[in-house]
Amino acid sequence: MPKLIHVTLATALIAAYAYSAQAETFKIAIPQKGDWDSMMAEYGVEQGFFKAEGLDVDVTYTDGGATTEQAVISGSVDLAMSTGILGIISAYTKGAPIRIISAEMLGTDQF
Repeated sequence: MPKLIHVTLATALIAAYAYSAQAETFKIAIPQKGDWDSMMAEYGVEQGFFKAEGLDVDVTYTDGGATTEQAVISGSVDLAMSTGILGIISAYTKGAPIRIISAEMLGTDQF
């Protein structure tokens, strides 16, 4: 049940941001195609869920880790999914213009 809540929250955040962008493409960086943690974005695009709501979502695949984070920091994409929280915190403390908007799951072993 908690996983469903996270998927619903992530989808709502994507929809809210894309709606506020008004006809701009919402770009998402995902570190690995087919990764279970980011399938909601891929599935939503493939099934036309975002298009049905008038949202244009563009998924970009990266090599993972710092490559995914750098895509957000440089402004190439609007959102990164399934990336390590410690790398994001490190970039933020160094002044990168990024924010964590949602935890992917609870109880990770990164702390």
